[in-house]
Amino acid sequence: MLIAGEHEDGNDPEFCIYNDVIVINPDGQIEIYGYPPEVFPPTDFHTATRVGEWIYIIGSLGYQGTQPDEVSVYRLSLLDFHIEKCPTAGDVPPQMCQHSAKL
Repeated sequence: MLIAGEHEDGNDPEFCIYNDVIVINPDGQIEIYGYPPEVFPPTDFHTATRVGEWIYIIGSLGYQGTQPDEVSVYRLSLLDFHIEKCPTAGDVPPQMCQHSAKL
């Protein structure tokens, strides 16, 4: 499974940050799930951690000038591949990218 990410270098005219999920099944069949940016914005330099039937997607660098002021947290359902933004509480950490996650 591939969750979002980027293509090429930021200075390349073909540079793109994706907001999709690509599933490569054991039989080689490929499924591509695309999401509107208001549901799941273009995301790169994030972590994706499986917890039960969900994958939590934390952090993002994003396009220059569009970075969020706080850490973005989404979760992807492994049952039907819908993505939802997760509400968070407590002290708001700054934007997070190029980090690691361990469960």
